[in-house]
Amino acid sequence: MDFSELIKLRQSVRQYSDRSVEREKIIACLEAARLAPSANNSQPWKFIVVDEPELKNRVADCTASLGMNKFTYQAPVMVVVVLEKENLFSSLGGKVKDKIFCHYDVGLAIGQFCLQAAELGLGTCIIG
Repeated sequence: MDFSELIKLRQSVRQYSDRSVEREKIIACLEAARLAPSANNSQPWKFIVVDEPELKNRVADCTASLGMNKFTYQAPVMVVVVLEKENLFSSLGGKVKDKIFCHYDVGLAIGQFCLQAAELGLGTCIIG
């Protein structure tokens, strides 16, 4: 599959099967995210895989507010992305250019995660 086809294939998915996701596929997606570019190679993110039912429900409780995102309860696995606290190394470029690059960096990593998932036949939905 070429890159243009992959971009067209990726979409937000809100209906999931009850099958578990193979660990190898999750690792491949995490590796794609890890390889994303970041300012000063700071990689200001942590990806936390949540596949234990009770923890998934607790995460879904946080995402399903005001009657929205109820589909999250059905996801076989969730990946929580955490922006790490800025440190001197990761903030140098931003201080010079008056920009906060870590937000862009995390977005790029999530995008690469989602593209890899699509290539592997997995559906994703980014919830902010």
